[in-house]
Amino acid sequence: MNSSGGVFPLTGTWAIEENAARRALQVLEKIDLAAHGQNAAAVTVAENRVEYAVTEAGTAVIALEGPLTKRPHSLQEVFGGLRTVLAARAIRQATQDPNVRSILLAIDSPGGTTAGTADLAGEVRRAAQRKPTWAYASDDCCSAAYWVASQASQIWANETALVGSIGTLLIVEDTSRRAEGQGDGACDRNGAVQGARARRARRSRWSSLPRCVGWWRG
Repeated sequence: MNSSGGVFPLTGTWAIEENAARRALQVLEKIDLAAHGQNAAAVTVAENRVEYAVTEAGTAVIALEGPLTKRPHSLQEVFGGLRTVLAARAIRQATQDPNVRSILLAIDSPGGTTAGTADLAGEVRRAAQRKPTWAYASDDCCSAAYWVASQASQIWANETALVGSIGTLLIVEDTSRRAEGQGDGACDRNGAVQGARARRARRSRWSSLPRCVGWWRG
């Protein structure tokens, strides 16, 4: 099934491993995001259905791989990843499947958007209340992905897996240049209002960021 792709979620809160986020930002810096945003509505994104295989022992294996996002987006082919809504649906189906005795989440994900993660984690928690539900970190199980895994009955990992990396990335859209072009005041990093309306504007506690990225580490 295909669906109309939304713009890649450039703003909002991400719970993602820091190095993975920096690599993604390096890719984004090479893209004309203004032109991309204008064309995003016409982009058709293949809906990556999440299906599971059932082993002879009755274990449903569900893969959670790549960045986790709630909705399909226009850079799906570039970054890959998984929709949390579809993953939650697969877990719910496995929980209700009489042929499934247990569930194994095979995770290789640096994290993703906070939007949709709580719902997916809740689905894992409900599954674990009904059937043994295990999370296995094959390589990365970070931030939002670890949030999801933490709701399983047990967490397992291979010897080289990166597990944890709890933190938040908040991406802020810097509109100061646009505001100045329209004659509006913009704040510098000291909170002082600059621009054509500086005399009429009040001092603000907000400041424009030197980069459109702010990090909070847990």
